[in-house]
Amino acid sequence: MYKRQALDDLDQLSGAEFEQWVTAVLEEAGIPAENIRDQGDFGVDVVATVDGTRIGVQVKRYSSSVGNSAVQQALAGSGYHRCPLAAVVTQSTFTRAAREQASRARVPVLLVERDGIPDLAQRLREFAGAQ
Repeated sequence: MYKRQALDDLDQLSGAEFEQWVTAVLEEAGIPAENIRDQGDFGVDVVATVDGTRIGVQVKRYSSSVGNSAVQQALAGSGYHRCPLAAVVTQSTFTRAAREQASRARVPVLLVERDGIPDLAQRLREFAGAQ
């Protein structure tokens, strides 16, 4: 149901709805995922588990590019929730600063932007398997 939404439809969702969409897409793909919005997220919105590895996912539904503060939030939240990996997912794009911070972080960070959304679950699986 959820993954059939077109990218343009995602632009119309609220931030909370986009978090729910990401959670549902991962669940439908067989990846256990929990939207932790109401549990004190501390920087991540979803915790996904791929082959026993927890990934803290910061979800950003933006109309402009997502900056490095989202990467900082993902790193902080992943640490708090004991996730050895972090990810930031957006239906938009990332700034150069966000890309640089993710590439230099001590914890591996996956950035998934608009063109990667259709393959979100596969990208998370590959990311977890490569670490």
